[in-house]
Amino acid sequence: MKKITQLQFFLMALLFCMKSYAQQLPLASSSSNPVWYYIQVKGSDGREDLVFTDEGTKVHGRAMLDGVNNPLTVSAQLWRFEDVGDDYFSIINKSSGKKIDVAYDASLSIGYATLSNNPSSKFKLVENTSTEGYYTIQSDIPASGGSSSDIYLHQANTGGSRDYIIMMVGTDYGFGLNSAFTFILYNDYTIEYSNDLHEIWYNIVSGKTGTDSLAVRDNSQAENTPYTLSVEKLQTKNLAQQWKVVKSEATDKVNFINRLTKNYILPRSIADGAYNILQLGAAAEEDYTLAYLGQGQYTIAGVEEDAVTRFLHLSSSDAVPQEYEAKNAKDSDFAWLFKKVSGDHTAINVQEKDILKINVVNGRIFVNTENYTVTTISGVLVQKNAVLPAGVYIVIANGTTIKVLVK
Repeated sequence: MKKITQLQFFLMALLFCMKSYAQQLPLASSSSNPVWYYIQVKGSDGREDLVFTDEGTKVHGRAMLDGVNNPLTVSAQLWRFEDVGDDYFSIINKSSGKKIDVAYDASLSIGYATLSNNPSSKFKLVENTSTEGYYTIQSDIPASGGSSSDIYLHQANTGGSRDYIIMMVGTDYGFGLNSAFTFILYNDYTIEYSNDLHEIWYNIVSGKTGTDSLAVRDNSQAENTPYTLSVEKLQTKNLAQQWKVVKSEATDKVNFINRLTKNYILPRSIADGAYNILQLGAAAEEDYTLAYLGQGQYTIAGVEEDAVTRFLHLSSSDAVPQEYEAKNAKDSDFAWLFKKVSGDHTAINVQEKDILKINVVNGRIFVNTENYTVTTISGVLVQKNAVLPAGVYIVIANGTTIKVLVK
């Protein structure tokens, strides 16, 4: 039997309740065209994966934040590298605009990384010989008052009131794990919402580890598929894979609208064995809730008419559905990425004039073609443009059959 990949809501009650990066040298950039990075230590003994953080006058290592959960504070952890010649850089913070400099703290008996508008020091990146793919950050001068050999930045621990400060060390520590740094390109994962004046289109892609960019597709105009909503290999120019996210004016909930068909993903499903198969429609008053998981991943949940919360879940017809666990949602079948579509794309084998548009207004069904019929769910023909009782109706237009809900 052919394996069919599909999307479904897995039935369950609502539960109340980083790190694989490619090591690379950062790109030099300017204030007019900045490229922002986290500076992350390899680390050991409780210092693993801390990142440089601007804390006013000193730089400390802190746990990595990202812009979705922490839009105001994440900029204190973002840095750009400005070429100042001879393989040296100024390292500049996004939040304060200040540059890393070096100074000496007599009370702690250490040199450390400070922040200045006019620094006296500059830095170069030297391959860390003990940790492949990582780099040591070397100052061109020691801190005034400190040891002349202490020219390497180092992630301190909490001993001696250091509070994970970025301190300066000599060669004995300058090439160990706590002086081994990598540079992680910052991605802004904040979703931009569309409105009547401004449309932003996204591919909704599975965040499950190893799925290799499977994107949500509106299948309502496709042939030989039992599912109106499915996933397939990401094709960025395919309008059936493009969705805009519209936020409710009254709540923080959202709807997803397809670029090709104008269909909404409805938080209503049809039971199919162990699965609940999602439906598409012309409009949706019910909305979805997005919960951020980190590194661009979200869960997508909706409360259906039976008052049960169900989560958008990646599955296949021969797989056993997973149970949702909030603590394990990241990188799982419940995780979704929103990848913004760039450039001006056109439909694949579909012209704009051929796109079927259906709207329900005050009990009337409106279709953007004269060649259509409307029937009840049992097949009884109803008058076009009539005010209809609440219920589910069938619209047949241009060879396409679509269920429409009238409330």
